[in-house]
Amino acid sequence: MFRSVIIVFCFSTIIMQAQDPIYSQFFMTPMQINPAFAGVNYSPTLASNYRLQWPGITTTYSTFSLSYDQFFESSNLALGAHILSDAAGEGALKTTKAAGIIGYRLALNRNTFIRGGVELSYVQKRLNWEKFIFYDGLVSNNGAYTPGGSSIPSKELAPGNLRRGYLDISSGLLLYNSEYSV
Repeated sequence: MFRSVIIVFCFSTIIMQAQDPIYSQFFMTPMQINPAFAGVNYSPTLASNYRLQWPGITTTYSTFSLSYDQFFESSNLALGAHILSDAAGEGALKTTKAAGIIGYRLALNRNTFIRGGVELSYVQKRLNWEKFIFYDGLVSNNGAYTPGGSSIPSKELAPGNLRRGYLDISSGLLLYNSEYSV
């Protein structure tokens, strides 16, 4: 039974796909990488991160995250929460994510542990249709503006729903001891 669950879990990743914002110093946002990192410290951890990618150009990427996690040694449980806000292309695409994390630590021997974590999150993506520039709204010399400075309207029609929300479930494992970690 256990073997079949593992096989299904491994092959189910073939049909899954994701694109999450990544920080250049990704090790500073461990719960975003793997929910098994929740409670890895014995003290409560509160972390905030901010990324402004390519600040010299006008269509930047701006990402902010806030996380909290705590390990409860009496029950070997870890609890955590994670909030992320990402704006791409000056806010043309905005992503907001709120997640709750639960983890468990299992001792294999005195110094070796396996940590598992499950994250349940709600993600909302929003398009700001006014930020998009389409081909039929361009003038060869001035881009998206007339010589007088007025914007050129596009004939593209906005989709009926500019927001989409969905549940996202992720899990992870972490094997570690005082000499190595995987």
